[in-house]
Amino acid sequence: TIANKFSPIPNTGLNFIVGPSFNIKVADNYDHQYHNITGFDFALLAGIGYDFPFGLGIEARYNQGLIDIFGYDFVDDYDDDDDNYFDEVYLNSYFQIGLTYTFNF
Repeated sequence: TIANKFSPIPNTGLNFIVGPSFNIKVADNYDHQYHNITGFDFALLAGIGYDFPFGLGIEARYNQGLIDIFGYDFVDDYDDDDDNYFDEVYLNSYFQIGLTYTFNF
């Protein structure tokens, strides 16, 4: 994740977060005879956060995947209009809540 954090109002703890995210599958428990879940995903993220003066911060982010999680494997099983693509696209999307701490060096 390359999160770009910017503050629209100087000298306040409020910040906005945007950026891309590249995710790699480590494991899954999806067991289906005809499909495999892709091993990577590219996503865009957006969020809001607040940094307190003593270093602690809170963040909320929403991530929207851009790559179909099943890829184009076994197209014939799910291609109703014969265009060699799945007729439905399945994308990852998730919400994150986090705590951060900034060290003063």
